[in-house]
Amino acid sequence: MSFRLIFLLLITTALFGCELDLEVPFPKHEAKLVVNSYLTEDDDIRVFLTRSYGLLDDINENDLWIEDATVTIKEDGVEKGSLAYRDTTFTDSIYSYPPKSFRYAQYSQEGLRPVPGKVYSLEVSHPDYGTVTSETKMPNQTKLIDIEYNLNFEVNRWTQPDGTVYINRRATVDFEVEDPGDEENYYYFELWVAYTMPSFPEDTFYSQVYMTHNAYRDVEGYWVGDDIPTPDTDFNGGKGKIRTLAYFPFGNGREDLVENAELLGLEVKASSVSKELYDYKQKYSQQKEFQLDGVESALIPNEPVSVPSNIEGGYGIFAGSNTATFLFDPK
Repeated sequence: MSFRLIFLLLITTALFGCELDLEVPFPKHEAKLVVNSYLTEDDDIRVFLTRSYGLLDDINENDLWIEDATVTIKEDGVEKGSLAYRDTTFTDSIYSYPPKSFRYAQYSQEGLRPVPGKVYSLEVSHPDYGTVTSETKMPNQTKLIDIEYNLNFEVNRWTQPDGTVYINRRATVDFEVEDPGDEENYYYFELWVAYTMPSFPEDTFYSQVYMTHNAYRDVEGYWVGDDIPTPDTDFNGGKGKIRTLAYFPFGNGREDLVENAELLGLEVKASSVSKELYDYKQKYSQQKEFQLDGVESALIPNEPVSVPSNIEGGYGIFAGSNTATFLFDPK
């Protein structure tokens, strides 16, 4: 046995042969209010309120709901009143079997809806967790001028063992908007299509088109990507086109159904979201991108992502989204 090997064995024995138990105090978590509130154009202002908890805290979900807080809303500095606590229960019968019910601590005021262009201030107070505040501007409605699409942007074909030919067809969809120049705007789109297929001539299908969004540019200067609203950086105060990549749901990919499908109509849900919601979606998308699955998740630590919060004195998000629906005939 060589001297080098003996030396390594001695070092290894010295390192792993000694044990020392250390008691490291874990910092105590200071619970704070957690606010989640998304303002939308067609619903009352709702605030969902919980509290934070530490990693080692022994609690159940019923300990999290805050039922005795004071929640007030101001519109452009003018108080609109207090929101009342409403014990809300949601029963999940789709993903839970047997069905499971979840409670939510919701605060709202019937008939109090956000107005586009107005600034809303939120204040939440609780005797045990102090006071938190936040502010957001309700976006104006999106002005969608036109929509263009190319169904044959990228076509891939393959044949199954039974001889059936399938198509994976990726399209481009360009949304042209008219952007107001007096504010930052962030756009997000949903596209639904009505179509017929030759195998089912009497039926009309209505399906959502899978699309990707993001805030980075392709070689042609378009903003593309995955699940992030697009900023008005290049066309603030004017007309601009936003391109998305889309997968149309014709016939589950069968070539004979895809090629002969006929578009009957397009429905676009165009949303303008606040800066706070844009920042949140950016970080959430990064978290999904960095998340590892399977064996990798056990061996390689995920890159941490700090989710933004605009709640002063606490955690959470107070943000707005304004959605308009447009109908287009196929071109």
